[in-house]
Amino acid sequence: MRFEHHTVVLVRRPTAPPELPVAALTRLWDAHRAHQEGLVEQGHVIAAGPLVGPDGSDGGELCVFVGEPELAGRLYDNDPAVRAGQLSVEVLIWGTPPGNVRFGNVALPPSLLEPGPSGE
Repeated sequence: MRFEHHTVVLVRRPTAPPELPVAALTRLWDAHRAHQEGLVEQGHVIAAGPLVGPDGSDGGELCVFVGEPELAGRLYDNDPAVRAGQLSVEVLIWGTPPGNVRFGNVALPPSLLEPGPSGE
């Protein structure tokens, strides 16, 4: 079977990110969100949203990227939160049967530090 290939990016918090003061973290998350918004505005990201573990734990973000995996890696390596060690990135290729996946307008996920749907 032939597959369409989609570049996906997993964005996660590392197990032990460097400790930073709250004010620095706030500025960093604002810069991360601006970076992500820029990728959407430039047409690189066509879908994005939070990942949640079966126990409700934070699983990071999943972003579907337009373009080659190498470009996705380079662009996400420039994310201020990635450069600061607060986020890690894994770029993968997702194969789907042709025509099975379609995306509409991208609504950005909330910041990892903002309360989730349950207010946590």
